[in-house]
Amino acid sequence: MELITLILIIIVIILTVVLLSILSLVISPSDYIAPQNKWSRRHEHVVGEEGERLLSDGQEQDGQAPTSGDRDFALTAEIDHWRRAEAKKAEELEIACEDIENLRQDLSIATSQNVELQHQYGTLSRELEGARLFLNTADTFSDSEVIQMLQKLNAELQHTSTFMADHITSVLTLDALESMPRQQSVLDGATETIGSHLVQLLQTARRDDLPLYLQIAFQTHLTRHLCWIISSWTFGKDCNAFVDGIYQRLRTKEQQPISGRWRSLTRAYALSTCVSDPEPFATLIIAGLSDIFFAAGYTFPQVDITPEFSSMFKAKILSAVVLAGRLNQLVAGVLSGDFEVFVVQPGESFQAGIMDEVTDGSRDEVQDSGKGQTVVCTNELGLVKWVEIGTKEKEMRTVVKAKVILESFWDADGL
Repeated sequence: MELITLILIIIVIILTVVLLSILSLVISPSDYIAPQNKWSRRHEHVVGEEGERLLSDGQEQDGQAPTSGDRDFALTAEIDHWRRAEAKKAEELEIACEDIENLRQDLSIATSQNVELQHQYGTLSRELEGARLFLNTADTFSDSEVIQMLQKLNAELQHTSTFMADHITSVLTLDALESMPRQQSVLDGATETIGSHLVQLLQTARRDDLPLYLQIAFQTHLTRHLCWIISSWTFGKDCNAFVDGIYQRLRTKEQQPISGRWRSLTRAYALSTCVSDPEPFATLIIAGLSDIFFAAGYTFPQVDITPEFSSMFKAKILSAVVLAGRLNQLVAGVLSGDFEVFVVQPGESFQAGIMDEVTDGSRDEVQDSGKGQTVVCTNELGLVKWVEIGTKEKEMRTVVKAKVILESFWDADGL
């Protein structure tokens, strides 16, 4: 019994040894674990064809051929490498995109700043140009051009008034003065334009002298109205006085380039109507002629005579108004001094420095012997110029004397 048990034990031992031998041949820990750790350390960052080569060389150096596990590990390591590389490139791309966006924002800001700078440059350029023009003392027109235009206008006034007087006295009928009632409103209208002395002379004139009296009255009427057109800032009475008050204060406080430019711009914009549409001014002048006719004793009703005057004289009066508007522009275009066109008010004393006395009906001979006499009316416009002689001091210089008729005129000519 003991022998059988011993034999069985020996058989079990032999079988165990044989089994262990077989297992050692199939699975060897030294052949799997050790190389795996070795290749994981040696080839962790080996990728691609170079990794295959190194992997093969490493197996050969170790005297072993690469197994499928080694190749799988190498491929996994290569995939991990490319994933890390892709992640890095994606990060770099994101950074580059952020840089591009920042550059776009910088470009947008720079563009906006450039537009703003260009706008500021344009504004400063316009302001500089405006300042240059405002302070520029160069005259647009010369003194001689202004004088020539004034002389042309005075000649036109005399020609027109003579034509009207000759034409109207040959067409209209004059009643006896003692039978002609005159409305006070008519006399007041004529007095405001030509003065009370001349109105009285018209009322008491002999029939033969009436054409000359009418010619003088017409010329005085035209001279007063055209001087108003030339000298006014605007054609509203109250507004004109307000603007002129501003200008007089400006002229005394500021230097000539500033006051001259202000005057030039104000006249250019305020009085453009006179040049572009002179007809309303001609109509106003014609309406005043009827008062003179009724003051002289003509019998046509005022409501009928005004259209008659318009049909006969409007063309010539329009021509004179256009010349007055042009003279206004010339006066405004002189910046080196202030030109002023003027008439002498009826009743003022004669001043030889700014007036010339008309001595006969032709007004060709002139003398200044009227000292102490009273002015009856102005027949031709005068012209003075204010020039700067100091920092803010100005001096008036007579350029063209106004032609005036004195009380002695009527006695000298036997009227």
